Amino acid sequence: MIWQRIPAVAALVVIAFFSLAGCTRAPATVAPGSAAGVPMWVRLVPPERDGRTLFVGGVSFAADSESGVAAAEADAGSQIELSARQRFLDRFNPAISRSGIETTAIERLHFKDRVTKAYAERMVVGARCDSVFYRACGDRTGGTDPSHDGGPVCPVFVLMTVGASDWDTVLADVLATEKRRQAEEGADNMAQFAEYLIRQVLEEQAQSARERSR
Repeated sequence: MIWQRIPAVAALVVIAFFSLAGCTRAPATVAPGSAAGVPMWVRLVPPERDGRTLFVGGVSFAADSESGVAAAEADAGSQIELSARQRFLDRFNPAISRSGIETTAIERLHFKDRVTKAYAERMVVGARCDSVFYRACGDRTGGTDPSHDGGPVCPVFVLMTVGASDWDTVLADVLATEKRRQAEEGADNMAQFAEYLIRQVLEEQAQSARERSR
């Protein structure tokens, strides 16, 4: 999480890049709190719940509730982006040697950069805002006033979630788009490499679905 002061203008610029799904306009909601006065979803974040992957973003101080929630959204969005990039690289790197398909280093670099960028952006945009928590600075009761918008707030947290099955579905779609692009450009080997990755993703998706159904 981001535990520092974030100017309101900077926070709004960051959140405009991520284009998240509307936490900034949602009323503040509070899950059952802890002794420290914050929701349990802030203190203990399970990797997955109800078929969705969870990410909590937060800031310690903001000039007002709107910019604070926007900054917390941006924090959660950056975590989703990093997760998407890592998920793709975990498949991409082993596939270079395992696929048996000859490609050049520059081809792989351009392929990797385009796919990771598109994949991360789509996962962030598709994220859902499930809960928001903030309170006026100096309020230690653990409550949240959704109408509070006239002064500084601290802390601010948002809970963003992503469908667990979306990670593979979206990646397969991004790879299919890149495969078509490579084929149109006459890069047959890279198109074959994209097809190899798609098969890997779909096979792992099917395996995960079987495990969830048990």
